[in-house]
Amino acid sequence: MESPKKQTFWVRVVDAAGPAFSGALIGALIGAVLGLTLGAIAAALAEVIIGALAVALGAALAGALIGGLIGALAGVLAWLER
Repeated sequence: MESPKKQTFWVRVVDAAGPAFSGALIGALIGAVLGLTLGAIAAALAEVIIGALAVALGAALAGALIGGLIGALAGVLAWLER
């Protein structure tokens, strides 16, 4: 392991916050991936049904954003309950 002087600021922050903070970050990433996946499915359906690429891309991005926010919120709540 690196010496404490060589660690970056964010590594020290995560180490100080503990594993629950890492869980919050992982929750946000999982939420974003699931949201993007579901958004991509919605985008494909929107493209097929109405043929609007802008709507399809918007659905994919909105899914990722909403999923990421929900995952982050769930992770932060778990971190606060520890």
